[in-house]
Amino acid sequence: MQDLKTKQEKIAQDCIKGERLFYAQSCASCHKLNRKIVGPALSKISQRRDKDWIKKFIVNNASLRASGDTAANNIFEQYGGALMNAYPDLNDSDLEVLISYMDNCSD
Repeated sequence: MQDLKTKQEKIAQDCIKGERLFYAQSCASCHKLNRKIVGPALSKISQRRDKDWIKKFIVNNASLRASGDTAANNIFEQYGGALMNAYPDLNDSDLEVLISYMDNCSD
């Protein structure tokens, strides 16, 4: 029971921190969690993509596309070549919180 409560508390904290980061980095300009706008809907993102891939895409999606990554190139084409900013200054902790936010919270 304690482990469940601790996990729920961490998710609640990630929702708060992740939402702040999501808006501070201007992700919300192009993304919503539950509907696509300029870019894809991001809710439950790690059910569709591997977490390491998500991190690479956020940090530098252009580099991932240039490497020939099929999924990254398909997303780019699906959204009409819309360019996404690179976020090389986000550390692994920031990326983990963002992914937790996208997986566990709703807008």
